[in-house]
Amino acid sequence: MKLSVHLVTWNGAKYIPYLFESLKKQTFKDWQLFILDNGSTDSTIADCRLQIDEFSIEAKIIESKENLGFAGGHNRLFQRTMNNEQQPSDFVLLLNQDMYLEKDCLEKLVGFMSKNEEVAVVSPRLMYWDFEKCKIDTHRASLCGENAKCKIENSLTSKIDSLGLRVFRNRRVIEKYAGKEWSEIKSMMEMSFRTEGRAKEVFGVSGTLPMFRCSVIEEVGLFDLSYGSYKEDVDLAFRLRSAGHKAFVLLNAVSHHDRTGIDIGPVKNKKNQPEY
Repeated sequence: MKLSVHLVTWNGAKYIPYLFESLKKQTFKDWQLFILDNGSTDSTIADCRLQIDEFSIEAKIIESKENLGFAGGHNRLFQRTMNNEQQPSDFVLLLNQDMYLEKDCLEKLVGFMSKNEEVAVVSPRLMYWDFEKCKIDTHRASLCGENAKCKIENSLTSKIDSLGLRVFRNRRVIEKYAGKEWSEIKSMMEMSFRTEGRAKEVFGVSGTLPMFRCSVIEEVGLFDLSYGSYKEDVDLAFRLRSAGHKAFVLLNAVSHHDRTGIDIGPVKNKKNQPEY
């Protein structure tokens, strides 16, 4: 098995139909899905079961009675993947529930990692997903007696969610270009990217949708559990860099991320964080 995709869920029922719609459309097929639910009290587990019943990809659900957090959930899934000797994976993708992937996202990420053995982790270009528009469209459709699901293109924006992590001299870390319009920096970014695959080396990648080389995570470990659900990706970026490993963002692989389900304060503050 080339790729294991790990999804940690918690009370994310509103996202599940959209997330799985994007997963079912993926052009890359050599992957398996492992889901760990952190004790959801809504219909997340039931909705996931309905989705995987119609899934062509092998999928398994683990129900945790306690909330292990983002870090704990992914650590447990990674341990399970690495203990699966019958179906070892070259790469592991950490998936958030509030994501919508373009149909060729997995194919491009796996292709890049397969061609560049020196790369430890890669992230797609992460764009902001305005999920509130989905909720509005769904309400309007239900009032009209129509299928209560929004047209996804109405909610996808041209604003950047993250193009990797940037570290400053004082070791402060921010997500690059968060909140900026893609059109404003596209030309500048493309000039600095590799010609092949539009790849840019960065200090580290966001924990939103990273694809890791499994052998590297076996070497340095995954997340420090003391971080719970925030800044664990920054800690891992420092450890990977300290061990001499490289991180990249792949510009032509695209996914969309909604941040309204998390603590929005730090996210809003990103627009005011300075860059070099």
